Amino acid sequence: VAFRAQTLFFCVTELAKIDPMYQFSLQWFQMLFVTGIGQTPESDDPNHRLELLAATFTALLYNTVCTGLFERHKSLFSFALCTRILDSEQKLNNTEFRFLMTGPTSNKVDESPLKKPALDWVDEPMWNEILSVEEFDAFNGVAKLFSESPEKFKHIYDSSDAHKEAPPAEFSHLDSLERLCLLRCLRLDCLSDGVVDFISEKIGQEFVEPPTFNIEKSFVAATNLTPLIFILSSGSDPVGDVMEFANQMDMGKRIES
Repeated sequence: VAFRAQTLFFCVTELAKIDPMYQFSLQWFQMLFVTGIGQTPESDDPNHRLELLAATFTALLYNTVCTGLFERHKSLFSFALCTRILDSEQKLNNTEFRFLMTGPTSNKVDESPLKKPALDWVDEPMWNEILSVEEFDAFNGVAKLFSESPEKFKHIYDSSDAHKEAPPAEFSHLDSLERLCLLRCLRLDCLSDGVVDFISEKIGQEFVEPPTFNIEKSFVAATNLTPLIFILSSGSDPVGDVMEFANQMDMGKRIES
């Protein structure tokens, strides 16, 4: 549990690299962890209790952090959370993951003895991606197959749901991360949809369904040291929700603006 908490803490603090507004202190994290312990179901089995603690706190952290993120950053946080957890459990191939994130690091087209298929839908960048992914053990022979039988990959390229398409039978052994690498090669525009499915498979559907803002739940997590701060964007006005909640708490007459 301590190792999981450490992993999650550094995942959260790195959000500041995306937007400097995303600041999370160690004190806040410790308070949230204590809250998570209180919300975890009891169990007489120590090992099961530890599993429940890790799962409960991970979900609580995800839901709490998401309420403070811009919508466009929530999927990115889910993916970072997922890959951090997998890496901490030694279930992530870092070489394949690096390729997924950055793509080819050099041009392999000129040095390859294989010829690019003379087809309109196969451009040089795609061919270079195929030649690059060939270097991984799981993809041994993929460049030769693509060069000689590109039609075996055409269904992925043509599909509107390319992230749901199965690879050719010769590569049915690919795991989820490797299928994302293949998807990157053929349909980079569908990669974000593939990532959502990857997160759902690895850590659960709840981590791809960010919670909607609920002032009552947010208030429960607030204290006199950690108040709620509303950062307004164009067209948003939380005053009505705040006043309604204040009245529910019999504090409507004491609210000040």
